[in-house]
Amino acid sequence: MGKIKIKLNGAGIRKMLKSKEIEKICSDYGTAIRNRAGEGYETGIRKYPERTGCVVIAVTHKAKKDNMENNTLIKAVNF
Repeated sequence: MGKIKIKLNGAGIRKMLKSKEIEKICSDYGTAIRNRAGEGYETGIRKYPERTGCVVIAVTHKAKKDNMENNTLIKAVNF
């Protein structure tokens, strides 16, 4: 087998990671995690300089306490 060299197009990858399609995919995953975590959690889109991401956070006192005691968000991600 011969050696294969692959050269990535950095500008194209950055453009893809900031696209609306990736934002939708991140949002879908974030919503699924929020739904598995239960009440008191919210999602939000984050736009970083190099990519787009989604965050799930505990907003109510009950959810924050539950997350600290039971690692609810980690368990929701590893479903």
